[in-house]
Amino acid sequence: KNTGIILAVSIFFNVMFGTITAFIIERFNFRFKGFIVGLFFVGMLIPSFVTEIARFKVIQGLHLYNTLGAPIVIYVASDLMQLYLYMQFVSKIPKALDESALIDGCGYFRIFYSIIFPLLAPATATVVILKIVNIVNDMYVPYLYMPKTKLKTLTTFLMNYAGAEQGSR
Repeated sequence: KNTGIILAVSIFFNVMFGTITAFIIERFNFRFKGFIVGLFFVGMLIPSFVTEIARFKVIQGLHLYNTLGAPIVIYVASDLMQLYLYMQFVSKIPKALDESALIDGCGYFRIFYSIIFPLLAPATATVVILKIVNIVNDMYVPYLYMPKTKLKTLTTFLMNYAGAEQGSR
């Protein structure tokens, strides 16, 4: 149950934040756009174990330690790969679609959810598959941030089960 909740919430927010951010970055020109995109890509280069102490302090400061919120926040905030995927897909969608929708009276929000988001279905399927594999296979984050027995995920349960089996032999 815990794995399903973490999966559903994390995937929902990753897809929403990733698509909206990629749409804004690719379609609008604003001050410091290049710098902001550069920060996203620098964030992808930094290994997560380098920032582990700071991340643990942030989770404790938000009072999310030993709750399902801790891995959800980590999975939503730390994976920037979906942003790169969505930016590549949005850049290939012709801007003429946006312009024709604007002429017909659509606002930017309607352009996003009526035109852009449905065209991002292949990228969304890719992001969902990658997130499912990443979350289900991750033992480290749930083990570290949710030590309560009732908060065990599938992976931490199987790890404890395998450890108990080896200990009894």
